[in-house]
Amino acid sequence: MVHRTIQICSSYKALHAEFQFIRKISKRNGYTSNFVDSIIQRQLNLKYERPAPVPPTLSTDTVVSKIPCLGKESQVYGKLVTSAVAKQYPLKKVRIVYDVADRIGRNFKNKDAVPDELKAGVVYEATCSQCNNSYIEQSCRHLKTRINEHLSDQKTFLPQPLKMPASNKKKKKNSQNPIPLYNGPITRLRTGKPPSSSIKLYKDDIDELLKQTTIKLKNDQPPVPKSAISKHYIKTHHTFTKNDFSTITPGRVKNIKNIIIFIIDVIQHRTAPL
Repeated sequence: MVHRTIQICSSYKALHAEFQFIRKISKRNGYTSNFVDSIIQRQLNLKYERPAPVPPTLSTDTVVSKIPCLGKESQVYGKLVTSAVAKQYPLKKVRIVYDVADRIGRNFKNKDAVPDELKAGVVYEATCSQCNNSYIEQSCRHLKTRINEHLSDQKTFLPQPLKMPASNKKKKKNSQNPIPLYNGPITRLRTGKPPSSSIKLYKDDIDELLKQTTIKLKNDQPPVPKSAISKHYIKTHHTFTKNDFSTITPGRVKNIKNIIIFIIDVIQHRTAPL
């Protein structure tokens, strides 16, 4: 009630009248006047008296100092540094870190070297082993994937070797007790199936069937070369292999502008590309 009275009343006269009303009600309920006055005084102090200013606390900064680890001498030197800083700059805190120059990890490689075929984003060159013409390009994918695409496109224009059909003749097993041949009529009791009906075709019938049949090729249109290597094969009949590809840039290339400048510089110092 006291806090509500202090917040609502806009004048000291109204505030005094409300305090007298609170004292009268508290006395009827059995509260002493000293107890009610102490509560009113405490609420007024919280409202009108300013809190005591709190002095600002001084913050300390931590400074990391790296010292080469040379044994006991380094520990003595670190203690001298911390004691000197504590005397001259009490707000500074020095943290000593002992560093070792020769680490075991420096003598070993953390990761195996990535082969050129598994590198991505490189500029590669394909050189013909017969005419020394070169083809330069950049690929964002693995070099192995791009090489396989070139060779597979070149394979479509290579002469395909003739494949002999595999013989499906099964070797007869030599059994010690051969089954005697049956020369009687073929019935359903022996085969489980009705006897097959035979159809006789004469030469005139076969010629008539051949005239009615049409042969449709799978690829009516000739294939179109998609790679410069395929175009080079069509022009010169020179084939490329996986050994004819090599990377020019050692690492990954991300900037397209740098790629274009690099390719132009390479072309100027080499023979013309395909």
